[in-house]
Amino acid sequence: RKVNQTVLDIFRYETKDALVGKNISMLVGGGDAANHDSYLKRFKDQGKSASQIGKQRVLYSRRKDGTEFPCIIGIKRAPKNAGLVGWIRDMSESSIQITNISLLDPVDRVLDDASF
Repeated sequence: RKVNQTVLDIFRYETKDALVGKNISMLVGGGDAANHDSYLKRFKDQGKSASQIGKQRVLYSRRKDGTEFPCIIGIKRAPKNAGLVGWIRDMSESSIQITNISLLDPVDRVLDDASF
């Protein structure tokens, strides 16, 4: 089980130890939090046919401070059946604005330089 720096940043945890080995349902928000353990059990019992493996989902996740934010998640099998690998994209308004600013910044600089 691994956690990268991006996960720590998105969920606002300071150390990997705060997450590694813990139940992932602590990061699940909305109505899915209460059912997440049963989703995992169904996957273990029935396999891919009964799960969201290989699909993307829009849902809410929960940060360390309890605030929830919209996100897109995906889960797939790790190579050689070594477990599962998940990814997350923060879709909160502030995250989207930061991404848009980052994408537009080089263009803005070119326009600013050209105007002199």
